[in-house]
Amino acid sequence: MKKYLDLWIAKRIGAASLTREVIEEYQLNRIQETLKWAVDNSPFYESIYSEICPKSFREFQTLPFTSQEDVKTHGLE
Repeated sequence: MKKYLDLWIAKRIGAASLTREVIEEYQLNRIQETLKWAVDNSPFYESIYSEICPKSFREFQTLPFTSQEDVKTHGLE
């Protein structure tokens, strides 16, 4: 069963094979796309993340978190 799932995932993400590096690259690209969308569509997130584009998971781990209070205060921005 795992082999079929691996093949499906590889096809879904456009990869010839499913390696740890391929998966991490895909995940990092999706994180970058999500951050770009947030910056482009929210003045609040633009103020936090506009100068940030993580190039690695180590850099991603340094991103500032938003708190529940931030969302309450700036939720509609």
